[in-house]
Amino acid sequence: MSEAISRLNAALNGRYTIERELGEGGMGIVYLAHDPTLDRRVALKFLPPDIAEDDLARQRFHREALAAAAIDHPFLCHIHEIGEVDGKAFIAMEYVEGQTLRDRLKKGPLPLAEALSVAEEVAEALAEAHAGGIVHRDIKPSNIMQTLGGHAKVMDFGLARSTLADTGDAWKDLQTLTETGTTLGTTGYMSPEQMEGAPGDARSDIFAFGVVFYELLTGKNPFKKATPLATMTAIVTQNAPPLRGQVDGATREMDELLERMLARNPDDRIQSASEIRDALRDLQGPRLERRAGTKRMMATLVGTAAVLLGVVVFFLPDRSRLNVEQSVAVLPFVNVSGNPDNEYFSDGITEELINALAQLPGLRVPARTSSFALKGLSIPIGQIADTLGVAHVLEGSVQRDGNRVLITARLVDAQTDSQIWSETFERELDDIFAVQREIATAIADQLRVSLSVDQETRLATAATESTGAYEAYLRGRFLWNQRTGESLRNAIAQFQRAIDLDSDYAEAYSGLADSYLLVDIYDPDPEAVDYRANYERALDAARRAVSLAPELATARASLGLALGLIGDWELAEEELASAISLNPGLATAHRGYSVHLASIGRANEGVPSAERALELDPLSRANSYNLGNVYRLAGMSDQAIEQFQATTELNPGWLTGWFNLATELLEAGRYEEGLEAWEVTLRLGNWDARLGTEAYQAAIRYQETGEASSFGDFDTGLYQLLWLYARSGQPARAIDWFEELIRQGAYLIAAQLHVMFVGDAVGQDSRYLALLEEARITW
Repeated sequence: MSEAISRLNAALNGRYTIERELGEGGMGIVYLAHDPTLDRRVALKFLPPDIAEDDLARQRFHREALAAAAIDHPFLCHIHEIGEVDGKAFIAMEYVEGQTLRDRLKKGPLPLAEALSVAEEVAEALAEAHAGGIVHRDIKPSNIMQTLGGHAKVMDFGLARSTLADTGDAWKDLQTLTETGTTLGTTGYMSPEQMEGAPGDARSDIFAFGVVFYELLTGKNPFKKATPLATMTAIVTQNAPPLRGQVDGATREMDELLERMLARNPDDRIQSASEIRDALRDLQGPRLERRAGTKRMMATLVGTAAVLLGVVVFFLPDRSRLNVEQSVAVLPFVNVSGNPDNEYFSDGITEELINALAQLPGLRVPARTSSFALKGLSIPIGQIADTLGVAHVLEGSVQRDGNRVLITARLVDAQTDSQIWSETFERELDDIFAVQREIATAIADQLRVSLSVDQETRLATAATESTGAYEAYLRGRFLWNQRTGESLRNAIAQFQRAIDLDSDYAEAYSGLADSYLLVDIYDPDPEAVDYRANYERALDAARRAVSLAPELATARASLGLALGLIGDWELAEEELASAISLNPGLATAHRGYSVHLASIGRANEGVPSAERALELDPLSRANSYNLGNVYRLAGMSDQAIEQFQATTELNPGWLTGWFNLATELLEAGRYEEGLEAWEVTLRLGNWDARLGTEAYQAAIRYQETGEASSFGDFDTGLYQLLWLYARSGQPARAIDWFEELIRQGAYLIAAQLHVMFVGDAVGQDSRYLALLEEARITW
């Protein structure tokens, strides 16, 4: 901990405890801190000395901050307290996890639907603030956060006028443009009237917002030039280029809206942010109604539901084997807190209920992936039940206010669409495990599921006594389910925080293991991948989870997967089988067991587990793909092709599904269909179409004639390269990449590729045999 933070903590004297610095800018230094009174994380912003030392500036800051604090809206960063310590003025604000729009834009413009959704939320925030008499004066991408749930959060309301924004020394010289010395704003986002020295009003925010909206859609500022003066000149003399022609899906209405937002004369501009909000809603077309007053936009079109319902019937295994009567689907509980950032909490409650119910004997509960695939879709209960193969549906809502939680739940008979049980629970956060237990027990009673003493004990046992650890765990699972490199790294941090707060929290160790198992797969930077190190971290965390809770099936499954990935085949099989025994309804354990068996040359034995995983989680693309892969490894080519086709129909934008369909069609000699699937793969992967097609055709020639040929430097993924080299008569290159897998410690992946195609392509090459021996691949 730095000396500066130590001094501040001493001065704060327990009022807050600063953990680390979050950032520094012209507005001051921001720290992450813990509020012990309300047991919450906050952001503490210590303002620059010129405010603390100038009585007039300090009074103005205090007055504006008080006005901003009076506004409570889910898309505005809330101010908790204004204070002073050791002569330093500070504000305590809501701590917002996520990234600024500036950081998000480094990856390129937002997709049209996402940009419209984010802009609508910003417009709603501005409308609320302006109605309360608050003007921002420094709207820009770095002052707008995108939360972990994907929602907008406008920061620093009411503070921009207090001090010069962090725009560099060049702007200090521009102060001479105004006689008042009032803060101007940020180059590229200031309205023309602000540049003339006017303090700016709500219409100035609208101009800046227009620039931000343009940037969200195009990835670039419409006025930005090489120097601040040139940028200012462009703002007062030039119009923004039209969106049409540079943004896919842009319409005349979008260009007209932006033209009105960016009008140089404030009297010609749209006069209210609420009008912009309404226009943005119209641009997004018909949408599902918002539920219970939440501000979250349901962006999924109703047509998606129809596709989903049609495809699932095609690829779901035979339902005649399912016990439909004792079955229940848990739909995502609706967050009705009025704060979209509580989505992690309502999602977490849902997932915990799914996990609890899945452990009950004889009760079939579709896994999280399938339940959440239907989130926000307007589908009748009967169709949901038919899609997931269940007789009952549990739905509900979660409202959280500080440490108070209000949960409603109701159980519906899907065939009659009648309610057979309902309850409302209003409790302190400390009692959340008791609520989950009561709901699970009530469902068991209603569905006539008998519980043993041991099962009742498990339901009655709280996973942790620390509400802080539990919240960190829920955040971790929320991030883990997003499946991106960044979200998984953030999930690791949340699970570690949960462990720091409760070192005996087995579920947190299990979550940590799961994150380390996946983080390399989703990391966009190949140079950052370290399979071996992360597999070892996963193994350590999973072992700790099992030692703390030997009966925790998820921990056993994580341990089995980690052991398999490092090549400890026997122990891996034992742990995965143990996970299934402890919880026969755990889809991930069945999938892991089938992957393991298929990878060690026993794919026929793995087929039932792969099918069972898809029965339990029918809308999971991973389970759909895995079943196709196990069919392939078991020599069931027709079934494999059918399953891969189903996977691509359910997930038409998923590269992995198309690649496997293409390669299996080739293996079956169905070259024309295979090439069509391959061309989709090339588009999805942004690969060179000419080289990619040449590579595929080279593989076909080798399949047909045994004629080896080179296809150049085709830049794609490791798995695809191995397949292409092995299938185009270039065994040495295939072994090179196989060796890279072994070097990285990815033994399970290597074993599966050995069984799939590498082994029969490279024959008895001595270097290859040595690699097999190193990885203990003996089949």
